[in-house]
Amino acid sequence: MANPGSLVWLAEDRPLPNLACEGVDSYKYGLNDTFPAYALGDANDIGREGIVQRYLGRKVHYAFGLDDTGAGDTRCQAMTQGGSHLERGRNFVTMLNGMGSRSSASTIDYVPNVSHQADMMVQSIQGLEKVGSSLRILTSNC
Repeated sequence: MANPGSLVWLAEDRPLPNLACEGVDSYKYGLNDTFPAYALGDANDIGREGIVQRYLGRKVHYAFGLDDTGAGDTRCQAMTQGGSHLERGRNFVTMLNGMGSRSSASTIDYVPNVSHQADMMVQSIQGLEKVGSSLRILTSNC
């Protein structure tokens, strides 16, 4: 996951609450409701806690550009996560750490000299390392 504009927040609370903002915990920004059709089965079967536990058990590589300080998504739901892409990423990592069970296989990289640029994220040392690691896993399974 690299430089997301906003994130599906796993917890109900937000770092920058806004009581006037509706839908803060609705899907795309949270796990309360309005799930897309492909996710309704899981949402109904295992609920929020099951989704969170499944996610925390996954191997996820997070990468955030240290120069990605633009607001991007300026809807109030996104702004409750942080004022910029980088701040949202840092707040998300803080939330994960507060949940106490982020997968030990997951990684977090803060990439210097990169803003909201997908190509620069992939071409960074950290990006190439993660892509190479994933390719080795894929090709070893062939």
